Amino acid sequence: MLPIGKGSVDLVFSQASFEHIDDLDAMASQMDMVCKPGAVMVVEIDLKTHTRWIRDRDPNNIYRYNDFLYRLFYFSGIPNRLRPFQYKELFELNGWSDVKIIPISVLSSIENSHYYKKFLKPENQMSYLSIIMCARKN
Repeated sequence: MLPIGKGSVDLVFSQASFEHIDDLDAMASQMDMVCKPGAVMVVEIDLKTHTRWIRDRDPNNIYRYNDFLYRLFYFSGIPNRLRPFQYKELFELNGWSDVKIIPISVLSSIENSHYYKKFLKPENQMSYLSIIMCARKN
């Protein structure tokens, strides 16, 4: 049973929480159930390292480690390391359209040579440090 009625939500607003969700597929599926057609989603996603002592010096630090090593650091709420295109694809697959990614914080220059290989592809947009994602439920 859902705590919110099926098809009853008009607006989803979130500030810097999506990056902390481990099972985004389940969350997107639940949002599909509770949001009515035409619902609007506006979310801010913080893509940066969350460790305060390194955040200002190396905001993309969490993208430098391979998956095995990153999982060794796991704690509940650790950033999930999804990139903007992955959020867009996830929500399009779960019934959202007009998905827009708007960068709100961007690195002026990036050094790719130290990222883990899966983050080296241009579609990762590693210069994006935080984004707004907007979408409409079909």
